[in-house]
Amino acid sequence: QTLSALEVLQLGFNDIHSLGACRTLPLGGLKVLFLQGNDISKLDGLENLSQVRELVLDKNKIRHVDFGSLLSLVNLRELRLEENGLKSLSNLVPLPRLQALHLGANRISDMAELDKLGPLPCVLDLTLANNPVARKQLYRATAIQKLPTLRILDNKEISMEERERVDVLFAMDNRTTQTYVTGAA
Repeated sequence: QTLSALEVLQLGFNDIHSLGACRTLPLGGLKVLFLQGNDISKLDGLENLSQVRELVLDKNKIRHVDFGSLLSLVNLRELRLEENGLKSLSNLVPLPRLQALHLGANRISDMAELDKLGPLPCVLDLTLANNPVARKQLYRATAIQKLPTLRILDNKEISMEERERVDVLFAMDNRTTQTYVTGAA
């Protein structure tokens, strides 16, 4: 009964290997869960944590997110998965209320991975700094173009002028592509 009233749980740096125990604990009222600095490699056991608004999993061993593992986190507003070795942004949806997604210092290298964040309708703050993808040409412009709700990218605010420049850049790119395709016919 005491655990059901718990709203914040700090379990960082405790050599935790699995989240399976979360299934059996009465943590229905939990709003914030800190699990940074453990040895977690798989996101399972989160099914009963539908009230969690902030989940911190930085500095673990999560290499990928399994399909459906975040499905129950319908109230999640902030997800931190920095320094995990993630290579893909697959299966981070649906998170209908997610506003902040921090994925810095992972192994995300392909620009196409940014497409997988498109179905996140409320993301305002995204961190992908210190990933190989963040060093690619047009990374920032591509992220801004693919995520229209974004206001902050890699801790730098996106100004209205920057967004307008990105819109012009991609509009010109589309016209060039269309002209090339039409001209080749």
